[in-house]
Amino acid sequence: NSSISSALFLSDYVYYFAGQEYNNALSLSKPFLHTWTLSVEIQFYLIFPLVFIFLYKFNKKLLILILTLLSLLSLLFFYIYSQDNKSLAFFSFQSRFWQFSVGSLLYLFRLKYERGFQKNNNLNNLFSLFGFLIVIITTIFNNHLNLLYSFDLFSHSVLIVIGSAFVIFNYDNKIILTKFLSNKLLVFIGLISYSIYIWHYPILIFSKLFYIKNIYFILIFIILISTISYLTLELPAKKMNNRKLLLVLALFFSIIIFANSTFIKNDGYKNRYPEIMFKNFDEKTYDLLK
Repeated sequence: NSSISSALFLSDYVYYFAGQEYNNALSLSKPFLHTWTLSVEIQFYLIFPLVFIFLYKFNKKLLILILTLLSLLSLLFFYIYSQDNKSLAFFSFQSRFWQFSVGSLLYLFRLKYERGFQKNNNLNNLFSLFGFLIVIITTIFNNHLNLLYSFDLFSHSVLIVIGSAFVIFNYDNKIILTKFLSNKLLVFIGLISYSIYIWHYPILIFSKLFYIKNIYFILIFIILISTISYLTLELPAKKMNNRKLLLVLALFFSIIIFANSTFIKNDGYKNRYPEIMFKNFDEKTYDLLK
């Protein structure tokens, strides 16, 4: 079920309506749980261009203002949901829209005020480093902040976005942070980061199921398979023309949907397991069998 919803880019809402939470015990049975973010991304990339084109043709001068209002509305949804329905705040597109649209607004602002921000490298250095520190501190000390200041999903997300916005908006080849982030090792990690995200969660899930506890082995394995994936899948895909790429993706997703629909239809092929595994036992009998 989870793989089909992932292939259709609807897993964020499927997981929400199924009552799924990201860090509970049930997440161990869903190696594609992390694909909810990809679903939100695809939803944004499908909807946002249509909204952008409409606003651009409707009134180009009001484009930034309307996008800002839409972003604030999404942020308001995120805040309300985070107080009363954290699962909806976590998974839903309407509460995550602002995190994507901030990037678009930064681009539009930077385009409009490009010259003014390129002239002052000292301010660019200061603001970019400030933003970078916000991201690092919020990420590393998240658990401590949560204990000390009731640091919740809303606060964490807002700080990460603000920090990232400072870094992106003040980007320039001459500033210190850009030179640091241009390090070959960091660039390489950036190149394989998408593959790392795709592979890390299934690998962590299966490592727990097979009792593999060596974190260094798991980390090396994730980086290795992500590198292979980047070189053999991502790079060739980037070189394909759009028509060929669409055909390959359509075939790939069709296979996933067909294969998993067959599994679902046959109730997971339960006959491959002994019948005793599907019986309900009281606690005493279960302990005896165990």
